[in-house]
Amino acid sequence: MQFLTGAAVEEIPHDSANCPRQGRPSLASLSAPPHTRPMVGALPFARRRLRVLDNREIEGGGPPANAERGGAAVPALRLLVIERDVPFDAGQLLGLSTDATIPPRLYSIASGEGEANWELLYTVENKGILSPRLAELRRGDEILVEGPSGTFGASVGPAAWVGGGTGVAPFVSLARSGKTRGVHLVHAAARPWLFYGEVLFEALLGSAYHRCCPRAEEGDSRYFRGRATTFIERAAKLPLDLPWLLCGGGDFVVDTRAALLARGVPYARILAEVYF
Repeated sequence: MQFLTGAAVEEIPHDSANCPRQGRPSLASLSAPPHTRPMVGALPFARRRLRVLDNREIEGGGPPANAERGGAAVPALRLLVIERDVPFDAGQLLGLSTDATIPPRLYSIASGEGEANWELLYTVENKGILSPRLAELRRGDEILVEGPSGTFGASVGPAAWVGGGTGVAPFVSLARSGKTRGVHLVHAAARPWLFYGEVLFEALLGSAYHRCCPRAEEGDSRYFRGRATTFIERAAKLPLDLPWLLCGGGDFVVDTRAALLARGVPYARILAEVYF
């Protein structure tokens, strides 16, 4: 299975048949295998070339994101900025490619609806087809773009969001577009310096913003020292009656959805976007 490292790709239908008896949806239930479906499909705006305005590693106020701690390298967060040529709705996706021979991969837009450019958050998968090429782009280069498309953030109103890693991108876009009324966010990242958008979320959400980081320093009250799933299992006060929007890698989405189901959130109230 091809995993992408930008926040991307498949909106999961509310189909209870995807949920095994044990209540833990399998990764296979999230979407069809990549070789059985187009990565982008028919997007409303045809493929065109747009200029790259910036492409950089994000330090996030801490050690370099590719620093090693405990012998494990942490992928660097990167921000790609592209000129914007059409309107979009917060929560939508763009199909990106650097070459006509490479099928587009989908990445969630992180910028706000009223902003002049598109911003996309990604990490580099060294064995990936596209992400290493994305990292090589410089200001003034051209990139192939399709879209925007998708309806992930279409229901504006009170909701609970859960974003893992670069999966926070659509929620950053929604926040930057002023769509945070009645919103709660559970934000998960591998290291404290990888919480992209945390200053914005702190300002807009206050106590409804929850950071989950297993590697946070003991005693740092800003973080829950554990996984997002553990936070969901243990939190005394969760908005279980709200719709839940999940975005992240396959295992992250599967485990988070299972934790919500165990807390009594109806399957029909959980919408997921998983990147492959």
